Amino acid sequence: MTALALAVAVTGSSTGFVLPAVGQVHAPATGAAGAAPMVLEPRAAAAGIAAKKLNLKKVTRHNLNLRQAKSTRTRVLLTVPKNTTVTVTETSGTWSKTTYKGKTGWVSSRYLKNAPAAQKTAPESQSIAHRYTTGFTTLRKSASAKSQSLGSYQRRAKVEFLSASGAWTKVKVSGKTGFMESARLSKTNPAVVYRWLKSKQVVYKSTNNKSARVATVEKNAKVEWLRTGTGWTAIRTGKGNGWVLTSALANTAIKPTAPKKPTPKASYRWTTAKVNIRKGAGTSHKSLGLVPANERVTYLKTANGWSNVRSSKGTGWISNNYLDKTGQYSFAVYGTLRKGQSAYYILKGKTSRETKTTIASHSMYLQPNKTWLSYVIPSKKASDKVVVERMDIKPASYRATVANMDKWERFNPNKPLADQNYNRVLVTDKDGKKSWAYLGSKKIGKYLTKNGIRVTSGDYLKRF
Repeated sequence: MTALALAVAVTGSSTGFVLPAVGQVHAPATGAAGAAPMVLEPRAAAAGIAAKKLNLKKVTRHNLNLRQAKSTRTRVLLTVPKNTTVTVTETSGTWSKTTYKGKTGWVSSRYLKNAPAAQKTAPESQSIAHRYTTGFTTLRKSASAKSQSLGSYQRRAKVEFLSASGAWTKVKVSGKTGFMESARLSKTNPAVVYRWLKSKQVVYKSTNNKSARVATVEKNAKVEWLRTGTGWTAIRTGKGNGWVLTSALANTAIKPTAPKKPTPKASYRWTTAKVNIRKGAGTSHKSLGLVPANERVTYLKTANGWSNVRSSKGTGWISNNYLDKTGQYSFAVYGTLRKGQSAYYILKGKTSRETKTTIASHSMYLQPNKTWLSYVIPSKKASDKVVVERMDIKPASYRATVANMDKWERFNPNKPLADQNYNRVLVTDKDGKKSWAYLGSKKIGKYLTKNGIRVTSGDYLKRF
């Protein structure tokens, strides 16, 4: 016999090393984890051996290289995995021709074994005939409606036909032999009838919502209809048969309700001064009237630096130079910005009214090494109050004042709040008025509740 070669290679490799002569048994080496699979094949075909045409099913005993020709020196087309069933169409010496994954070539015959013979299913006896129940049917001991019941079967149950006599048919089902009404049997299985759940429902064992629960079926689930009783319908589910209220079923699939388009949330702007609202986007258009300063108008759209809005003077266009995205709120100040304190100059002359009031559920703290520097942070107690002065800003000065206040408190509205010591936040005072207040951020609030000096009076001017 021709000597065989054992090649250990990644698919496509043609390298190998020579095995000892045939007769010495060598099992494939296991190899280290991640190593390429072992591929077995003969060294070469004996010259002049005639090829035989075949059509045999074989199974690979090892990973085998599929080569372009009957030689280990020819190109590897691919590797056929171990335990793969292939069809051998030709043999030549120690080589077999086969096709795998669209590639036709030669593999070692030595490492092929016969495929197990396909098991043939014994054909059903032609003498056995069947019938199918067309509805809920009772199996009787004898051909009479008064005879003893041997069990009941749902629609589409398959039974073995034995004989027929008048209105009754003798059948065998579930190992029992008895009689069923011929009118309730068919030679062909009736079509499945479906229903759809209008809503999520509990399936009960009987026509009583106090009976055992079989399953819970989701809304619009497709179930098989079995029969309908008084107010109840029997259905088949994946967890068994049971009953649901007939009113909960639809004869066709329920089309999903198209979600209502959400009503666009109204967007607003606030006038920064008494300003003309015009028929068009430009000063060349006629004025519809003067909109008061700080009026909230409903924003519609923007064009060429103008906004189309609804206002107390009608719908028209206002220059964006006179509109803010937030209202002109007052400022609730509690420390050095209060009247008479060191930073009051920022507000002096810019206010139209200054009102002393308080904000609840807030506490005041001083930095331990800078007692002039105060922070107000939210509190969970409604009894914790801070004394503030509500500064109403003149509309003409509003924008500049906001910019100056942010600068003083080192607050940047475009940066994350957590990265800043002060956050500009809207608070509501005891008079129900909303105002901007510069509150301590969460980070500094956590520090101060542990290390700061709490002003129990809540009044900066009475902190000592």
